[in-house]
Amino acid sequence: MTKIYLRKEEKQRPQDDYDERDDYTTCPDCGEDLEHHDCKVPRIRALNDEFRTTVGLVGAAIAKGDLFVTRGIATRGKNFVDRAVKAVREFSDFTEDNDPYREHDCANFTLDDAECMWKIDYYDNDLNNGSPDAADPSVTRRVLTILLAEEY
Repeated sequence: MTKIYLRKEEKQRPQDDYDERDDYTTCPDCGEDLEHHDCKVPRIRALNDEFRTTVGLVGAAIAKGDLFVTRGIATRGKNFVDRAVKAVREFSDFTEDNDPYREHDCANFTLDDAECMWKIDYYDNDLNNGSPDAADPSVTRRVLTILLAEEY
């Protein structure tokens, strides 16, 4: 496991120690409120990558409400939709420009002649409001939307 050295106290902590904690209220390293703390970013990124790469069968994901494709994507046909989902699952070209918050929650890609985009939104479990904490999967439902860039 990679160690991160903190300048203030010269102590070490495992980079991914948040995956095993049940309480996401305060940082175990500094006591800071995680609502405004960088420690949530690796957790959100890992959850987004897991969700995006394991969406499941396209039809089932759409029926469940975990995946939306816009009209612009859908009207290009089933083959195009399937290839767009595959492109999103395999996307790994994250950069400072297309992922400034490092959450892996949005990106652009080209498929055939179409400029496309995907994004992950965080909702509460009932899909009525935004999630209270995107780093906590027990209170967050992720929804992946694939659209033409011109539809954004």
